[in-house]
Amino acid sequence: VMSQVARLLPILIIIPVLSSFDENHVKREVNCDAPHQIISYYNLLRDLHDSPPLIVDEQLSGSALQWARQLSVTDNPDKCLYHSRLGGENIYFAWSTWGYSELEFSRAAIRAFYEEIKFYNYSRPGLNLPAAHFTNMIWRNCEKIGIGVFHMNYTSTHGACNVIGTIDRPARGYMLVVHQWPPSNVISASEFERNVLPPKRTYSF
Repeated sequence: VMSQVARLLPILIIIPVLSSFDENHVKREVNCDAPHQIISYYNLLRDLHDSPPLIVDEQLSGSALQWARQLSVTDNPDKCLYHSRLGGENIYFAWSTWGYSELEFSRAAIRAFYEEIKFYNYSRPGLNLPAAHFTNMIWRNCEKIGIGVFHMNYTSTHGACNVIGTIDRPARGYMLVVHQWPPSNVISASEFERNVLPPKRTYSF
């Protein structure tokens, strides 16, 4: 998922409101950095779908950070975001010439992943690529998670990511990679039926 911002304009973030959760509780519990905020929101939304909380794994975090860095420094003219060979992977990228906070970045990424629920049909369980970030996030059988966030300044373009930066006003890039284990989105209708459950409570953004 890639978030683009207009030239020389600040990002406009619409803060999600999880109607079934105490948003103030989230703010108190998370640390002031993106990985801790992202895992907190992941587990809140997983609970909404009756999926157990994920435990942060050091090895997965290392591989996620390594791939986030690889995507950030590699100038690929054909692709902006592309997956590694590891299963259970979500990727999100945003950039701004003004910059924005770790909290804003975390919320924007989570919202982008979770809003894909609108593309998932519970009456016909199975892999649907437009909903793949969502199903990956709430996959019930997952136990561990690793989160890598890499920041980089760009003074020109960056591959196919539509980044617009200059020496006078560099663009700040924010790359997020999430690795989960065991791998999710197993291509089987029965697996999706077991691992992607409908929400227990109402939700809205």
